[in-house]
Amino acid sequence: MKKYIKYIITLTAFFIACFTYSCSDDDHSYQKVTLPDSVDKGAEEAVLQNAHDTRILTTFDGCEAIAVQKGSNSPSTSISTYNVADDIKEGEAAMGISYTFTARSVSPEPEFVSIEHTWDNYRPDLGFEPLGLSVWIKGNPGNPGVFRMMLIQDDKMVPGMQTANQYFQYVNKTVLQNDGWIKLVIPYSSFSLYKGFTGEDKINPSRVIGYRIDIVNEKDEAKSGTVVFDDLQQVTSYQHNYTKKAKLSSIFIQLNAVYNTPEYNDWDTYFQECKAVGIDTWIIQYSVGYGVENNISWYTGSTVGWNGGQTEYDIIDKMVAAAERRNFKLIFGLNGGDYDNNKLGDKYMYDVLLARNEVVANDLFNKFGSSPAFAGWYITEEFHDAKYPAGWQMETERKLLAQYLQRVAAYVKSLADKPVLIAPALWRGMPADMCGQWFEDLLKDTHDIDYMYLQDLAGRCLVDVRVDLPNYYTHIKKACENAGVQFAVDIESFLQCGCPDIPYRAKSWAELEEQIAVASQYTEYITNFSWATFKPGYDSFEGYRAYYNSLP
Repeated sequence: MKKYIKYIITLTAFFIACFTYSCSDDDHSYQKVTLPDSVDKGAEEAVLQNAHDTRILTTFDGCEAIAVQKGSNSPSTSISTYNVADDIKEGEAAMGISYTFTARSVSPEPEFVSIEHTWDNYRPDLGFEPLGLSVWIKGNPGNPGVFRMMLIQDDKMVPGMQTANQYFQYVNKTVLQNDGWIKLVIPYSSFSLYKGFTGEDKINPSRVIGYRIDIVNEKDEAKSGTVVFDDLQQVTSYQHNYTKKAKLSSIFIQLNAVYNTPEYNDWDTYFQECKAVGIDTWIIQYSVGYGVENNISWYTGSTVGWNGGQTEYDIIDKMVAAAERRNFKLIFGLNGGDYDNNKLGDKYMYDVLLARNEVVANDLFNKFGSSPAFAGWYITEEFHDAKYPAGWQMETERKLLAQYLQRVAAYVKSLADKPVLIAPALWRGMPADMCGQWFEDLLKDTHDIDYMYLQDLAGRCLVDVRVDLPNYYTHIKKACENAGVQFAVDIESFLQCGCPDIPYRAKSWAELEEQIAVASQYTEYITNFSWATFKPGYDSFEGYRAYYNSLP
């Protein structure tokens, strides 16, 4: 009896499917969905006329995390990718795609293959002065299929979460058959809702979390093809315009045992060289630790006891003496601690960090508190605005972080009422408007923080200086102003990247100049990380010296 019932259910499902999708002798013959043609030449021309600064979204150089996949309705298709190095439009390579259709979709949708790239941290924000996208495509006249760009959107964008709940499509039915390279311009106005009905049916570029490029077998052909993609860009109407006024006000120094050698004993000369180019302050990143040197106190007379046997160097002692002689200022970093990503919602973790910072602060105040070189405090533990691998986007974690920063700031000011600095990293875990709101919510609970130096991340190939930084600086500066904190920028004068693979090195002045110029449009408080890559004799420093001397 159970077998009979199962047979009836199966047969009924078959007839329902046949009635819905027009079954024939070919068991995968459906009434296919027709794709719209999204090409709007007038809108494309408007983008080109108004386009100024652009941002690369995907280089297709081979190091980006791009998913290569068959469509969910296309199990019989095949797709593979390969690097193209001898005929490219940008960078070091382009992405070649080989694909095969079988004309055997298992749904009313045509079969398709795709590549997909979604963003998390270090995201672009397509909502900045938005016009559209551009991408280079090299097709072949015999290619089957049509080009479809999907923008994946999270219209809710709840802090700490990311959900693909809307897809917007653009379809071009001829570009894959073009013989040779063509630059395809895609206005945002040409995208239409494909699926997802949880919110507005119009695209909101700032809530886009990624894209998918489909090759769709609209004509139901059993055929193979090849196509090459390169240089996908965000096109904006923003036009940078820098006033030549940028100056560095300070430099970070990250202490390590290398500086405990005779080569680095002449702090008087270093300070004098910095003052000659208008820099009169150094920020000592930490006075105890950090990392593999976590058992070192960089000053003598340390009472630190949590690392077992503590090694003491007199580097800070010598720096203070030289600073006094040269009328130079030092801002003292506290303990080189770090947050435990698994305990960001645990108050006890912050209590331990606070207690250690209190010990270091007491040491510094007792030893250097009366020095005229003592100019402020720096809370060493760095945080960011992102959620991966863990972060403070959720309210509970954000509040605990704010309470911790405030407790440290209040304590050090009770010893010496000097300015307190923090330097979070711009990981861009949210669109710029949400990132700004997050910083405002955080800083409104930290009234003893005076300066927030935002790390620009431009030394790690993770940010576009002309597009990302103006967008995020605008929103975060407003957040600081609303919270009563001075917005400042920490530019990175080193270069070390994973994609592309660039080993650690100092930047040249030519590479650094634009970072300083952008920062100067938003603040006069610009520091530099760090002295290790920006010192006399380096191109970065000597180029800045020539630039500084040329200022009116």
